[in-house]
Amino acid sequence: MKICFCKGIFFGPVSGPDEQIINYASNLKKAGHKPSVLVVCSFARTDPYYVRFRDAGVAVSSIGQHPLYIIFLVVRQIALLFPIAAIFSKFHKWETLAYWTAVFYFRWHKPDIIHVIVEGGIVIRAAHKARIPIIYHESATPWYSPQVESYYKALTNSLPICNRVAALSPLHAKLCRELLPYKGPISIIPLIIADPGKHTRVADRSQGAVTFGFAARLEHLKGPTILLEAFAQLVQRNPNARLIMAGKGDDEEAVFKLAEKLGIAEHCSFPGAYSGQEEKSAFMQSIDVFVLPSFAESVSIGVIEAMAHSLPVIASDVGAISDEVTATTGILVPPGSVSALATAMLQLAENVNIRKQMGLDARKRYEQYFSPEAVLPLLLRNYKEVANVDRELLNLALDKEYFAHPWM
Repeated sequence: MKICFCKGIFFGPVSGPDEQIINYASNLKKAGHKPSVLVVCSFARTDPYYVRFRDAGVAVSSIGQHPLYIIFLVVRQIALLFPIAAIFSKFHKWETLAYWTAVFYFRWHKPDIIHVIVEGGIVIRAAHKARIPIIYHESATPWYSPQVESYYKALTNSLPICNRVAALSPLHAKLCRELLPYKGPISIIPLIIADPGKHTRVADRSQGAVTFGFAARLEHLKGPTILLEAFAQLVQRNPNARLIMAGKGDDEEAVFKLAEKLGIAEHCSFPGAYSGQEEKSAFMQSIDVFVLPSFAESVSIGVIEAMAHSLPVIASDVGAISDEVTATTGILVPPGSVSALATAMLQLAENVNIRKQMGLDARKRYEQYFSPEAVLPLLLRNYKEVANVDRELLNLALDKEYFAHPWM
């Protein structure tokens, strides 16, 4: 089956929507399907996400770099040299050029499904014009940056022409129903996270030693300063505790300075953002507890990756995080509460048996809800229903009629 994933731009070096697409596409490729990616804006051939798609054998195209789009631009510039340029005024906006380029692209490549993740109305309208079935998959609600306000306004007119709208979890679907300009049914298609396989936790720690890990952008919304303040309280009770904060961001220098100010710099390490799956897995294997004290999230890829590595999770109870983290797999705390976060960290630091049991339960939840074996059949079922394609074409060996994801 030919599936074309569409989005506006690559948001690297670390981006939840980009990770979402690459995980879907790579697993579909392994299952024998033909995924591709269409990006509205131009990108560099050195872009880390482009490189990862290329290495996975997934074709990536850009509307902004498409030959037809370039021809449109040249024709427009020539037309503007003449008095009759007013005739071409409706082509002056780049959105119009991008729209017709996308229509041509879809009609030429003839995908069976358009799967849109984080893109405005251009691709959705173009796919509708080309009569290709569309799934719009929301990934940002309930909170999104003010910089993409225009993107959500564009969705107002585009969502009704989609064949299906999907969310990432039941609570996420509820939030989408409340906040998106769409009143139809919302399906649930969870994130897929590759199984890291067998791994070994760092052993032979000294008495009371425990390592907490954070992996996200170093910016206010991810709560890095809240984590440092809570960790400083923990160190007073457990001087053997360590914290690894992986990531980069606008608050990077402020985070470094706060660690120095709190007197915990020697207990912390800042390796930067990991760029590959091996680095990511090595990070997860080096910690005992994963922490994500965000002020806003929809769902978290980092949390699921930690669960796949049999790690307990401490996270803020925001967005749809409670669909990922339960009382048996971790601890949820109020966002912004230093004291609650410190208490949760101390509880897991002092109870190795609880940590281990939560880690085992987290791994089970990952296998049941977010592994390729759990999600890929559900993803294919959605494609089948929307495209109305014959079962044989979909290679539904994994998608038995009796199959049911826990969230179905």
